[in-house]
Amino acid sequence: GWGTIGKYPTFANGFIRKAVADVQPTREGFVLVYLTPSIESEVLASISAVNQRFKVYGKTSCRILPDHIECLDISPQFAEDLTKCSYVIAPGGNQLLGECRYFKKPILVIPEPGQWEQHVNAHYAQKLGIAQRCHRHELSSSVVKEFFKHFDDDVQNWPTYENGASKYIIDAIKERRL
Repeated sequence: GWGTIGKYPTFANGFIRKAVADVQPTREGFVLVYLTPSIESEVLASISAVNQRFKVYGKTSCRILPDHIECLDISPQFAEDLTKCSYVIAPGGNQLLGECRYFKKPILVIPEPGQWEQHVNAHYAQKLGIAQRCHRHELSSSVVKEFFKHFDDDVQNWPTYENGASKYIIDAIKERRL
């Protein structure tokens, strides 16, 4: 989630499990997609028209889709695929945003309708430079392609990550500023 230090918003990272944190991330050229029913139809329509390999996890009907889209049930394989993918498309939950930041995986965030914290998360993740946000009704194959082009696997200047809560929040708590 997000906290503040004085008047400045600060990202409090998700917790990264040791088993996951010890994995060396790679970029194997596929896109990891996490779907929820509220964004499913827009996401599947948008990625169907993009010539890229997609691994789609989540609660989805996964109707007949093009061969470049693989539908999978949520399993421990999801975490492994997160460490291997080149990009992520998902709602704006804090845990996955923290994991994407940790593994330097650019994420196209599509906040779920009515989940206002996801809209806030998406706004600040984009401001931090780790994400591009898009409302589900604005999503298209063009938006997906622009997202790939914008990040273009360049994560050299990725914001640093501290496991657990942000270093700034920890320091502020120690100094009794929060």
